[in-house]
Amino acid sequence: MQDDIDVYNVVVGSIVILTNTALLAFILSKRQLRITSNILLGSMLICGILTGSVWILLAVYREIYRIPIICAIIPMFQQSAFCNTSLHFFIIIIERYYAIAHPFSYQQHHVIKIKILIAILVIWIISLSIVIPMIPLKSIDPSNCTFRNTVGSVDKIYLTVVIIALFFLPLLALLCGYSRILCILLSSQHDHLQRNQILQRLLQKKKAIIQAVAFIGVFILLCVPCAAAFIVLINITEKDRENPILTEFITISIRFLLIYPAANPVLFAIFTANIRKELLKYLYDRSKSPTQQSLLSHDTRINRTTVSNYNLFLNKIGLQSSPSKDLSSIITPTSSTAKTPTSSLISPITLNPMFEFHTHVYHDQHTTV
Repeated sequence: MQDDIDVYNVVVGSIVILTNTALLAFILSKRQLRITSNILLGSMLICGILTGSVWILLAVYREIYRIPIICAIIPMFQQSAFCNTSLHFFIIIIERYYAIAHPFSYQQHHVIKIKILIAILVIWIISLSIVIPMIPLKSIDPSNCTFRNTVGSVDKIYLTVVIIALFFLPLLALLCGYSRILCILLSSQHDHLQRNQILQRLLQKKKAIIQAVAFIGVFILLCVPCAAAFIVLINITEKDRENPILTEFITISIRFLLIYPAANPVLFAIFTANIRKELLKYLYDRSKSPTQQSLLSHDTRINRTTVSNYNLFLNKIGLQSSPSKDLSSIITPTSSTAKTPTSSLISPITLNPMFEFHTHVYHDQHTTV
């Protein structure tokens, strides 16, 4: 029935699918982004897409809760999905810290790639198996899809440990990881700094500070309230669970938690340097009119043809030994060349051996504005 559709979960699930799919497709479409450091991010985005799809399915087909096997799987899937996202986030923070703290060993591409692939495999295995120990301890009432605990004390201990591990360990990793990253960034030029210059150096590292505040703030706002609510919920009596204030707080905290898989891709797109650069470049190219793109492409072709014609002409009159030899062997740039404006570097008159490089820089300067 249409009246039974959970509109909030449909909307949030759609946003989760949209943000995760968009970022994953963008990474796959750009050769520069298909790198080792983005493998973990891609795996986390796939988990987000699966999570959003299941939320929409459960929100639209509410009768599916009456199927006993589905009723048993739903809470397990929700726990596994958040475990998967949380572990991915935990490993990504460790990977970023390692890249900054040990840049030389991180450059061993094949070793790092193998370790990341092993980490992804371990993440998926743990997230799928974390709920298995509690299956024998529960009985299901399929009439209203509720669980009865057969071993209450064990259930409480296990769930408390799981919640602390899934919610607070990533938060601890965030705090420690970004604190250490900031210390490394500050200590890179610490030798010649006076004490009164430490604050100024800290302000100069504002990008790293903003990134840390954004990731930590979003995690605390969207995840920690739900974790605290569930720890309280599983450790109080049945009578206390009927408290309307507690019930409303849990409902609101769960709604905030559902937003987290949608917010993650946005944060990574903003604060991951190579993704942000390619995204801004893509948006700039899309913002240009077809006429501007055509003129720019036409000017580039003219410049390349002009340089080629000059080389052929000099080769014919014997001033150049081979067609492949550049005009730089004849026209030696002077010191004034370095002062030439960037715009002159794409002029047909500027016969520079780095012509295409300068043209590329010219476009990149406009792209990254």
